[in-house]
Amino acid sequence: MLKVVEELTLQQMSINHRHRDTRTRATGLLMLERGLNVRAIAAQLGASGQSAYDWSHAWRERGICGLMGAHDGGGHALLTDAQIAVALEFAHAEPLTLGGIAQRVEAALNGPLPCKIETLGEALKRNSFSFKRNRYALKKKRNEEAFTMKQATLEKLQQAAREDAVRLLYLDEAGFHGSPPVQRSWSPRGLPHQVEPNHHCRRSVICALDFGGNTLIHAARTGTIKAPDVECFIDSVLASGNGLPTVIVLDNASVHHGISEATRQRWLLEHKTVLFYLPAYSPELNMIEIVWRHLKYRWRRALTWTREIIDAGLSALPSRYGTDFQIDFYENLLTMGTKDVGDQTKSTARLLDLDSSAGSNVVDTRLGKSRR
Repeated sequence: MLKVVEELTLQQMSINHRHRDTRTRATGLLMLERGLNVRAIAAQLGASGQSAYDWSHAWRERGICGLMGAHDGGGHALLTDAQIAVALEFAHAEPLTLGGIAQRVEAALNGPLPCKIETLGEALKRNSFSFKRNRYALKKKRNEEAFTMKQATLEKLQQAAREDAVRLLYLDEAGFHGSPPVQRSWSPRGLPHQVEPNHHCRRSVICALDFGGNTLIHAARTGTIKAPDVECFIDSVLASGNGLPTVIVLDNASVHHGISEATRQRWLLEHKTVLFYLPAYSPELNMIEIVWRHLKYRWRRALTWTREIIDAGLSALPSRYGTDFQIDFYENLLTMGTKDVGDQTKSTARLLDLDSSAGSNVVDTRLGKSRR
């Protein structure tokens, strides 16, 4: 038996509730209260007899919330929460294909999977899993104590560079081919854009990122960059310095360790410059790695450079840094996770992309990872 206030509530829900399913359930309960049998209710409301019983049970158990939160169509879930939890545990523990996860779930539960394998994939997606290419891990190979110490030192140097107390330079080399990296782009269905391969036409580029001024100094050559080339490039960068003490951040490439001790002493005496070597397997500490990624995969147009135009194209690309595009590093850029530079999730930068071909826009990026 319904109380007066309950009957009034159901009457209002059957008339005024914005969801049709909830109005139907309230109407069904009122009809049950007036003595109509389940078959008659099902026939008038276009529902099954079991549905009427379900509404009555939901009302007794949860009241109004039971009516509004009841099952509103579609098949019941084939995978239980416990089965999904087992699948998530296996997917998190080791790299597995969908078939491998299904096999382990069946072995753990001593029975066949109660659904198609695609349903298992959808359950993984709903729990923030995705099918991605595995990556080589560098963390286990590096010295965590040295990494932490260098990271803390770089944080202080960055703060000093922002206050114009020191000149902080990140230096590195990279190779560019005539053909751009394969990228995704919009194209007519079935007619993807084609890029002419040209991997034989190659140039080596050496760059220095001035962290304080957020400028990029670069030079390119046809052959491999060697230690004398690095020394010559650093000499030219220091010659255009502002007189501040200078710290040059380098990775452990052999060309960087090939700089003679006499040259280092000369730089120290003449330009107050010291070299700061990063620990092994720590690319996320080198800010210029972010610039390389965007130069290659974002700012370069997906056009092939021939031998006739590669030098002009490669000279123009980094020269546009600071005018057409730029990365504005936040203050806490070095508050990092432990992933490699391609997938940082705790280090944030803002990319100001003013490429005339795409229009002016501001893009929030993660370290090596951008989103529009």
